Amino acid sequence: MNITGAVLEEVGRPGPWAETTPLTVGELELEGPPAGEVLVQVEAAGVCHSDLSVVDGNRPRPVPMLLGHEACGRVTELGAGVTDLRVGQRVVMTFLPRCGHCAGCATDASHYYDATTDVALQAAFRDIALKISTLRLTN
Repeated sequence: MNITGAVLEEVGRPGPWAETTPLTVGELELEGPPAGEVLVQVEAAGVCHSDLSVVDGNRPRPVPMLLGHEACGRVTELGAGVTDLRVGQRVVMTFLPRCGHCAGCATDASHYYDATTDVALQAAFRDIALKISTLRLTN
């Protein structure tokens, strides 16, 4: 499937970003959702100060990555085993990293993440980076 996205390929480029262009906007190839995940056609996404801090290098993250961790849209495809959503359903998404080991994750408190160390957060980003690394500009 092809999508259009703004891919951050390098962090820490100096401004003004209109001239140094740290983002590449283009058509991307995206695989369907794996088991337990869904594909959403994003209708609106927010790029906030957190994202800008990634672009300027103040919040190092693995690249390439797509910015915008808050979005809304419609489910277009279900991965195997997904039973609580349906194709066409409107959804709101936000990225809440889960390490699977801290007290918040152990109690399924999706709004709580104990970031006393950054190891678990980096693991969550590595998992995302592996998925994003399959994105390739097609133009």
